[in-house]
Amino acid sequence: MSVIFQSTIYDRSVESNYEVLMIADHHVFFVGGSKVNLKTGSIVNNGDGYIIVSKKSTNQEKKVKMEMKFPKQLLIIGGVRAKLIIVPSISGKIEAKVTGSKSAVNTIKFDQSEGRLTIGSIPAKNQTISVSVRKNVVSMAHGSSKITISQTVKGDEPPTLTLGVPVNTPIGIGNIDGPITIDDIQCPVELLLNSYHSAEIGRINSLALWVNGTGGATIDLVSGSVAAQLNSTGSVIIDHGDVSTLSVICTQVGSFTFKGLADSADLTTNGVGGITVKAVTKKPKIAQKSKYVGKITVENWPD
Repeated sequence: MSVIFQSTIYDRSVESNYEVLMIADHHVFFVGGSKVNLKTGSIVNNGDGYIIVSKKSTNQEKKVKMEMKFPKQLLIIGGVRAKLIIVPSISGKIEAKVTGSKSAVNTIKFDQSEGRLTIGSIPAKNQTISVSVRKNVVSMAHGSSKITISQTVKGDEPPTLTLGVPVNTPIGIGNIDGPITIDDIQCPVELLLNSYHSAEIGRINSLALWVNGTGGATIDLVSGSVAAQLNSTGSVIIDHGDVSTLSVICTQVGSFTFKGLADSADLTTNGVGGITVKAVTKKPKIAQKSKYVGKITVENWPD
């Protein structure tokens, strides 16, 4: 069986021939319901494929620290073919609005359980929020979420999913087949980019990012911490930021640029893509696997 997914996440090596749905809340979720707990290394395999998880690495040079502490409320979005837009919530609750044709809208499922709201194709464990369309517009309140579905487009083109998110609500986003736009939400974000679509992001509190496709990301500002792993051709640019830790590994062609200030940095290249950082307070840890890989540049720590 061929390998579809292979990556090092939270210091664990994960390999599988299942398609990844998303990485969120210290889990890797696969299409079909299989998953890996990255804290314990436990595996739930619901199909005929394979999942291999290694023990935590002790090689400091290979570590990509992606530690984010999540409160109970977590918004997870994945397995959705849609244009995704995330904006600050006016009401202080999670609000969702879907516009598109009926057949396209019905592919998006909502599930609220275990203190989180899941949007996508992850099977519901406890209670599914079922939405029926009547007279083109339906609004439904359930727990902390408000869901509005508007059928305004004919045909089966991908819908638009717009989410209003309260400040400091952790968000996990993965396997979105469509462009992603995130406004100045000031929330911690975990983001997995698997396709050719890109993400445009405003101001957020922390970022854990995996780029496995050709689409990259541009971010206005990040505070807190940044951890990124670039495994394909997609590149990442962060225009501003003042972060405690910056951890980056580039394994392929995609490059990473951070134009802000980091207190500490752990930077690794073993592909063609390079890493450029404007300023680091403490002497950065730099690992260039050979002279033929992309260059690592920290402007205030010249060679």
